[in-house]
Amino acid sequence: MKKTTFLIAFMLISLLMFAGSVVAQSVKFKAHMSAAAGVDSNGQGQVNFRLDHNDVKFIMPVSKLNGDTTAAQIHISNVPGGNGGIFVSLCGAFGPPPIPVTDCGGPGHPAKGTFSLSDEQVDILMEAIATNRAYVNVHTTAVGSGEIRGQLVANP
Repeated sequence: MKKTTFLIAFMLISLLMFAGSVVAQSVKFKAHMSAAAGVDSNGQGQVNFRLDHNDVKFIMPVSKLNGDTTAAQIHISNVPGGNGGIFVSLCGAFGPPPIPVTDCGGPGHPAKGTFSLSDEQVDILMEAIATNRAYVNVHTTAVGSGEIRGQLVANP
């Protein structure tokens, strides 16, 4: 069982790293989001991404949050499942520019937008997804540090 799991993980990592280098076709990835560790929230959401060459489109519906959405970003950590710095901002009032949209949406109107990455950023992001080090964090007026979050995974 361990050997099969390792082989599947190795194949996925290889595929994602190759896709990040030559992105000839679109690559999809997503995050299912729920309450961040230590946060009392019934909030949930999902963000779906589609990478075409260097352009990334996303849509992020959220619901049941304790406050209004103020920002959302992709973070990359140094260790699998850990906390890390902001890699790219999806929406809101803070984070590294450019920020694709200022409206982070809310119940009934999801945030959506498009942003561009360099070839190097694509490679970094694909490797981080393949090694379980990339996640999305959604900040709200109720929880400034992030009310919901979810790990980014491949979405075949």
